Amino acid sequence: PESARRLARALVALGQTEAAAALADGPRATHDDATQRYIRGLLASDAGKLKVAHDLLAAAADQLTGDAFAQMAYADLLMKQDQATKASTYYRRAMTADKEPIAALGAAHAALQKGDWQEAEAAGREAEARAARSLTHARVRAEAMAVQAQALIASGNRRNLGRADRLLQKSLRVEPDLPEALLGLGQLAERKRRTDEAIRRYKRLTQVAPKDPEAAFRLGRLLFADRKARELGRTELQRASTLDAEGAWGERARRLLTGR
Repeated sequence: PESARRLARALVALGQTEAAAALADGPRATHDDATQRYIRGLLASDAGKLKVAHDLLAAAADQLTGDAFAQMAYADLLMKQDQATKASTYYRRAMTADKEPIAALGAAHAALQKGDWQEAEAAGREAEARAARSLTHARVRAEAMAVQAQALIASGNRRNLGRADRLLQKSLRVEPDLPEALLGLGQLAERKRRTDEAIRRYKRLTQVAPKDPEAAFRLGRLLFADRKARELGRTELQRASTLDAEGAWGERARRLLTGR
């Protein structure tokens, strides 16, 4: 069952969803119920069917308590549904089950989403330390630095902005055009009230991560606030809504568009 889950993760990441589905429902399907739920949950989440995915991945996480990736899959889904506090619990479980840095990175993102910048910075440092001790791709270390920078920006303390900028530049030297770093640079520009620069950073982010609803939302929000660029902003917000039809970023985009 564990090898089937590992293979399913890889296939979904590569976009080979039919092959992944065969692991749950085909003639060679595993007969392990928890693994079937996990694979079906991954497929539902990938297809944007978050409500369906929720029940499947919740059950899989509760059954596969020693599988860090089952915990993270459910936590990732909770993040899409704007349930960061609950997601933190599952990322922490994953951190206990596995020493790889991805779980700590997830915990940092969850802390950011729930507004705890100090916890986010600490989890980001833990992710960076774990990345340095593992065979993980350098991109993960770069992401860990970027999320630490985002935490410093979120602190609201102007004295932290210089350190945040240095972390972001260091992150980009490791991994040019890293989406997390571009997001951080946009947030930094907004914090400094440099709207034109923020728009430029978010535009680049939408180019390197065209399926990221947060990127479309952040760009759309700034453009929508400018009367001269309002229609461009509307287009980006509509794109965010489409990309994340059942998730939090899509809901935020729809609220802006309808004025609610």
